Amino acid sequence: MLDDFYREKLVNAFIYFVKNINRANTTKLMKLLHYFDFLHFKQTGIPALGLEYYTFQRGPVPKEFWLEIKEGNLPLDLKRKIFVEKVEKDDNPDYKEYIFKVKQGIKPNLEIFTPKELDILKDLVYTWKDATAEMMTEATHFKGTPWEKTKSTKGLNQLIDYFFALDMESPISKEQAQFLNTEFGQVFKNFNRLK
Repeated sequence: MLDDFYREKLVNAFIYFVKNINRANTTKLMKLLHYFDFLHFKQTGIPALGLEYYTFQRGPVPKEFWLEIKEGNLPLDLKRKIFVEKVEKDDNPDYKEYIFKVKQGIKPNLEIFTPKELDILKDLVYTWKDATAEMMTEATHFKGTPWEKTKSTKGLNQLIDYFFALDMESPISKEQAQFLNTEFGQVFKNFNRLK
C-alpha cells in the first residue's frame, strides 16, 4: 500500500522532470531524483521518494530504479506514459544515450505531492532545465555533497546516507531527522503488514 504510493510518486516525479527539462537523458534524470530526495530530506528530515542512492563514478544513482531503465527498457508503469529515443553517433560506435519523452496527452499527477515537494520539483526544473548531464555530474561532485562525503569515506558503489545532506543551512537537526525517520520507518512497517 505505502510502497505503491511511493512508486506512484516516483513515476510522477520522473514524468514531471521528463516533461519540463531539455534533453532528459538517464544521467540528468538520476541527478534530479537525487536532488529531489536529498533536498527534501535536508529541509524536512524525510526523503521525498525514499530511494537508495549509491556512489557511482559519475555521481549519485538510485541503483534499483536505474537498473530498471538503464538500457531504455521501461517498466510497464512508465512505458504507458513515456517513450525512449536511443541516440548513437556514427563516429563513436560505443556511444549511446537514451532520451526520455512523455507521450502526447500525458501529464504528471501533481496532487500526489505535498506543497513542499512541489516547490522543490519546480525549483529543480528552474535550476537544471537547460543544464547538460556533465554540468550536473560536476555539481554532485563538489566537496561536501553527500556523494563526495560517501565516496571519500567509503569509496565507490556504496550506499549514500541521507544524513550527509544535513548541514548548517538545514532547518532541521540531525536528532530531529533521526526521530522523524524512526517514526516514519515504524509507520511504513505497519502499513506493509496490512497488505
